Amino acid sequence: MGYGKDGPGKIPTLNAGIAYQCIQKQVGFGPRVPNTQANCLCGVYLAATTDSTGRKGVCTTLSGI
Repeated sequence: MGYGKDGPGKIPTLNAGIAYQCIQKQVGFGPRVPNTQANCLCGVYLAATTDSTGRKGVCTTLSGI
């Protein structure tokens, strides 16, 4: 079941323009190879975007690669 801004079961409406902008921003960082600047910058962007929507995310890092 979805968790939208209005609580459990309320699935948010997709705004195609905003969705496209988010994808465009992610692609703009370049290939996200682990342990590269592009990967780090995209991760920071995604974490900030998730936080700004009121959702909580968990960031993890890969080590030993």
